[in-house]
Formats: sequence, C-alpha cells, structure tokens
Amino acid sequence: MAKIIKLVWGVLPFIFVSLCVVLVTMFERITGDTLRILFRNLLILLWVISFGVVLFWGQLRFNAFRQKAEEEKANRIMLGALSILLNVLSALVMGCLILGGVIFAILSHKTEYVTVRNNIKLVACIDYFSGVTVNYYQYKNPFFYGKRLGFEHYAADTGDPLGESPGYPPLEWRFWDSDGNILDSGSNEAIWGEEIDEKEIQKKKLALVVIERLKKEYPVAECTLDYDNAWKLLVSVRLAAQCTDARVNVIVEKLYEKFPDVEALAYAEQEEIEAIIRPCGLGKTKARDISACMKIIHEQYHGKIPDTFEALLKLPGVGRKSANLIMGDVFHKPAIVTDTHCIRLVNRIGLVEDIKEPKKVEMALWKLIPPEEGSDFCHRLVYHGREVCTARTTPYCDRCCVQDLCAKKGV
Repeated sequence: MAKIIKLVWGVLPFIFVSLCVVLVTMFERITGDTLRILFRNLLILLWVISFGVVLFWGQLRFNAFRQKAEEEKANRIMLGALSILLNVLSALVMGCLILGGVIFAILSHKTEYVTVRNNIKLVACIDYFSGVTVNYYQYKNPFFYGKRLGFEHYAADTGDPLGESPGYPPLEWRFWDSDGNILDSGSNEAIWGEEIDEKEIQKKKLALVVIERLKKEYPVAECTLDYDNAWKLLVSVRLAAQCTDARVNVIVEKLYEKFPDVEALAYAEQEEIEAIIRPCGLGKTKARDISACMKIIHEQYHGKIPDTFEALLKLPGVGRKSANLIMGDVFHKPAIVTDTHCIRLVNRIGLVEDIKEPKKVEMALWKLIPPEEGSDFCHRLVYHGREVCTARTTPYCDRCCVQDLCAKKGV
C-alpha cells in the first residue's frame, strides 16, 4: 500500500477535492441548498491547487523516467523534446487555470450579510456584475444557505446598499415565503441610472400601508350615493355638489318617482326638475345640467352611459371627480375620486403636500396608488373622513387606524 501511495501521491489531492466537489453538487441538488460563496471559492481554489500538484507530480515522474532512460542510453534528443513540450503544456494549463480562477473570482464576487426581512433570517448576497442586485437566501447554517426568497435591484452606482451608509432605494424588489407566496413587492418605475426621488418612494410605501390599514378598518368599500342604474348615479353625483350624500339619497327618490327613466327626465321641463331638487342647493344650475345631460344620453347614446373618461367629461355638469366615480363604480376601471374628504385626508396623512386643487391631487395620487386600488381607496377615505378624520370637529386621532403613520398636517 505504501509503495502504491508513493507512486500516485500526486493525484490523491486532486481526487479528494474532485470528490468533495461532486458530493457538494449532489447535496445541493438533493436539498436545494447552496454552498456559501466564500466556501465555494475556497473549494475552487483547492481544486486548482490540487491540479497544479498533479502537474508538478507528473513533471517529477517524467524527470525520474528521463534519468533512468539516460542511464540506459536512450535517445537523449527525443527525451529533451518531450521534456520541453511537457514544461510548455504544464505552464499553459496552469496559466489558464490561474487566469480562469481570477476571472471567476471577479465575476462571482459577492458581499454577504446575514439579515432579517419579513421576520425571516436571510443571507443577502450582493452581486455587482450587472448593476447592483441583492439576492436574499434562506439562512441555514454558516456553510449553506437555502432557497432564494427575494431580491432587490439597485442603480449601477449605488455602491453597497446594505452597508452602514444606506444606498438609494431599490428600483425593484420582491420577497416571498418558502411556499412561493408574495410577501412584498414593488417598483419605483425609475429608469436605470436616473436620479431617484427618494421622497416619492417613501410616499409610495406609505400609500400601500395606508391602503391595507383602511381595508381592514372598512372591509366594504361602496359609494354612499344610492343607485340601481348607471344614469341615476350620474344624476346623484351632480346633485351631490355642495350637498350631503344623505340628502341627495332622499331627494332623488322623489325625482325618480316622477321621472323613472332617462327618456322621461330628458323631456321633463327644467322648472319641474328644479322644483324637486331645490333642497340640494344650486337648483337652477343643477336642473339645467341634468336636463341637458339626459337629452344627450337619450339621443346620442340610446339611454346608456358612455364608458370612456373623455366621453363622460363632455357631458354637461360632469367634471373629473364625477367621471372618475362613474369609471370606477360602474365600469370597474382605475379611478381616483378627489372629493373634499380625499383632498383633506391625503394632505393630513402626508401623501401630498399642501395641494388643494382636485386635479393636482388626482395627478399626484396616480403616481402613488396602484390603479386597481384607486376607486376603493377613495371610498374608504370618505368613510374615514366622516367617522374619524373629521373636518368641522377635532379629528378623533385616538381611534384612527393610521395615526402612527399620519403626518397630522393641519390638525
């Protein structure tokens, strides 16, 4: 045995390290775990060194063979040529292995941190090869990490986003649990390399939390105006200007009792309409708009409400708030309804800053609120504005579901 080991000692380290590589690879495939970068690079380094030992051992064996052949007066020229060829090949192979190892080490360079996200202990690996990507893996032990459970993409010049001096917010992020369920995701929709508005990113995150809090507080999000037909909502919305929804709901019952459909209301005398809706205020103006609007719907749209925002805006008495309400509640399309409650609350919370003009508030919220959440979010703001964050009395901050997030501006 000792004689055999003496003969093949040079290849034993290579066989041992290669066996370790095979075992680690099999373990990774079976368990789904991954050897941490430091130990992976160390294993590759050992493999390169062991291969160098093989070449060195081969050189020694050849020299011993040449010496023996010289003693037996073999062809010295042939032996010299073989010796030179072996040396050149050894140098080339070792050079390629060392260069390949250096390149691999540079490309695979990743800074690692152990961190906690969503109450899960993770290993964060920062990859600088293309921009800055942080991949989060489940922490298993000091040698292996488990499944990939998240990632964050940063701008190329961010540096170390997890270092002591925080980098820019991620351009895109997503985290999920071990079953594949999404825990958190988002994107600031910035272009790579573009300057990022950090304040807007924070507002987007705030908006998502506020949306979830209001969902729990007010599970059902419905319009507070009563209607059983799209055209009736259009009438009620016009009457609701400078009037409470509760009063509108009472008045429209009398209006529909006398004029039960679009055609009847379209051909009604303006004075008759005004007489019924006068308690809602601005009777003459509202009666004129309702009469003209119903005529257009009856004659141009055959009694149906147009289903585009632009077409709705062309109807008499229909502004952006009314058009958004119809789009969201009737056609279930993205909508932001900036009524007085919405404007007051988003300013107080800090989603917008000192903006009172409805259209400007709407444009600002489009950047923060996911389109599919807009309509229900605005309905919930109405509920919250009436019950908690009131306008004419001191807000009831002690029972507010977002009081720990609210900037309380103007309170």
